[in-house]
Amino acid sequence: MGYLRKIDGSPYWQAVYMNQSNEEVQRSTKTVDRKEAEIKLHGWAFSAHLLRQENLCKHRTRAVVSEMTRLIAGDKTPLITYQSYSKGYLAMSKSSVEIQTYGNRKSGLKVFSAYLGDDVMLPLEDIVKPHIIGFRDNQVELGRSPETVKQRIELLHAFFEEAVTEKVIKHNPVDGVIVKIPRDKTKGNAKKKRKALNYDEGVKLVDAASVEELVVAVMGLDLAARVGDAFGLLLPQINLETGRIVYWVEKADVWHTVNLFPATLPFLTEYVQYHRPKTDSPLLMPTIGIVAGPEANAKQHLSEETVACTIIHELVQRAKIGESVELPSGKVFHTVSFHCFRITNNNALKMAGVSTEWVMWRMCQKDKNANEVYNRFTPDNGKKAIFGKLGIEHEAGEMVMPVDGEKVDDGSMTFAEMMKLIEYARQKLVAIRLGNKQLPPTP
Repeated sequence: MGYLRKIDGSPYWQAVYMNQSNEEVQRSTKTVDRKEAEIKLHGWAFSAHLLRQENLCKHRTRAVVSEMTRLIAGDKTPLITYQSYSKGYLAMSKSSVEIQTYGNRKSGLKVFSAYLGDDVMLPLEDIVKPHIIGFRDNQVELGRSPETVKQRIELLHAFFEEAVTEKVIKHNPVDGVIVKIPRDKTKGNAKKKRKALNYDEGVKLVDAASVEELVVAVMGLDLAARVGDAFGLLLPQINLETGRIVYWVEKADVWHTVNLFPATLPFLTEYVQYHRPKTDSPLLMPTIGIVAGPEANAKQHLSEETVACTIIHELVQRAKIGESVELPSGKVFHTVSFHCFRITNNNALKMAGVSTEWVMWRMCQKDKNANEVYNRFTPDNGKKAIFGKLGIEHEAGEMVMPVDGEKVDDGSMTFAEMMKLIEYARQKLVAIRLGNKQLPPTP
């Protein structure tokens, strides 16, 4: 396994052994004690012997070698792997950061762990820059947008920087790894956003929706839930007497409890009593609902959520609202999606005078800057809100054009209009129950 020798000019014993490349090397033991030098020699030689073997899996071999090296040096602390450190990192994050930040960290590290595979068992210090570059390139190949890839690389940088600060590793492997964001070369075109729905667009959606699509639209307007959360609503978690509902918010990783708005409870009562399919399924929408909650299989949930997005897209197409826009990247973006219900709810409540903090609590949203992105204020909507408080009827006029000549973002329906729209949806259910497919005149 090697031997010890002395050399001129050094008081230390020198270890001579075959390294992992099967080449003889000489290495100072940094000790004058022969027994201590022999221990180090045998440790180094055996580690190199293991690394030359092909019958052990990579992560196990490196873990054994790392552990032996630490023990030889007198360090008996447990080996910290990527998997163990990431678990501790998330546990600390859950109690010390905003819910949205914790959710972003959890999902980002989950994607990186899936990419690493068995390498999650490697010592944290053995996760090096090639792993990070490979992950970045893998995300690009999977079709993730440059913005998403950049966000995940930045998350990994913060993760490993924490490990550097805690002296678990010496260097951050993400340093120097960049993600280039293509410049938007379009000139003179306003950046497209998800829009808020006005009342007329809401009526078109109701007219085009099937029974269960009506339910998911109404619950989207009321709860301002994201698509996966809204399609995963459970009937046993809704009290049809008090109007209280408990539902799972995936991004925040919590069960959220709120009270439904006044118009929603009569709608749900009509649906559950006369229209919901007879089934043992706990899903509120048993035909189009999806599995959600903390115990749900992540892959199954993601697959079913994709189907849910398709259902909403087809509903929007039938209602003939919004517009499709081709972005410079070639990706097609539609200005109306399920998320528009969340934007509409946000603006309707704010126009009714509700504080931003309460709106954020009801939406289970902790980042005030992110909430401001949802704002879709227009002068006409502001006028409607004020006139509504004064009890004055106001007909929407032409949109006010900004100085640069481009049309401003569409504004939201008011809270009163939102309640009227939900009542209109209830009337549609009643008309269907009575065998009359024709709805009463639009209120």
